[in-house]
Amino acid sequence: MVGDAHLRVWGACGIQNAHPGEITYLADSKYLPLLEKSQASCVLVTKDSDYASKPVIRVNDPAKAFLKILETWVPKTSAMKRGGIHPKAVIAPSAKIAKNVFIDAGVVVGENATIAEGTCVSANSIIGEDCILGRNVLIYENVTIRERSRLDDRVILHPGVVIGADGFGFEAVDGKYVKVPQTGNVWLQESVEIGANSCVDRARFGTTLIKKGTKIDNLVQIAHNVEIGENCLIISQVGIAGSSKLEDNVILAGQVGVIDHVKIGKNSKIGAQSGVHKDVPQNSIVVGSPPRNLREFKETLVYTSRLPKLFKDVQELKKANKK
Repeated sequence: MVGDAHLRVWGACGIQNAHPGEITYLADSKYLPLLEKSQASCVLVTKDSDYASKPVIRVNDPAKAFLKILETWVPKTSAMKRGGIHPKAVIAPSAKIAKNVFIDAGVVVGENATIAEGTCVSANSIIGEDCILGRNVLIYENVTIRERSRLDDRVILHPGVVIGADGFGFEAVDGKYVKVPQTGNVWLQESVEIGANSCVDRARFGTTLIKKGTKIDNLVQIAHNVEIGENCLIISQVGIAGSSKLEDNVILAGQVGVIDHVKIGKNSKIGAQSGVHKDVPQNSIVVGSPPRNLREFKETLVYTSRLPKLFKDVQELKKANKK
């Protein structure tokens, strides 16, 4: 620490919203102008930073250190504080419930379901038959987890999430659409988090898979037999069609649409409102529909903005030639 070693802080906040008595962090020098205006009492900075206008704590990774500090002040939900099964929960006789599990009022747990230690299931959620929930899973209110779904340790599902609904599978027979049975399941690996009112459909056959560390925003649709790699970010209102595959560390910005059977390579980023209709190589940054590399997309925007002037110039040239 550099500065007043007796300084006391009792909260943590971002640079722009911090108040006296709170600690913030500076991960990038481009935010220095904001820091100069900030009311924060103390700042986490990198070890090579020469910032000294406020008391500082020099660390290897300010963002990582800030997250650790936040954990000391963020209150746990009431479900995480308590244990036990509410008397108005409905638990099938064959369900296997570990110790230190909290199950709130209105929860239904189906036959042969398994819930491991430290897991919290909030009010009015449904855990279907043969589901497996690992340790320290957090299920918020009104979540539906259909039969045979598997959630590994530390999965978080926000209100209204539906896991394991039937995939959208129909075949045209004699001019009518006939439902194709969806016999697979969903598997969410460790530390997956899914935002409110998002849906992950069960596989037609096999498993719809979301690998460990992936974070999914609100209002996202993931269709049957999709596979999403580790540490991906799927932002709000994304739709991923059946049997598509995202490799590790892929980012899909808001409202991206991915058609069926497409593969997006690892470390790729897809810009907002893009429509992905073919495979994307790894380490790509693409935008648009059809998606193009970022540089080409920006050039196209510039050229498009010049079309009205170009049209006017062409019209004038036509008039000049007639004369």
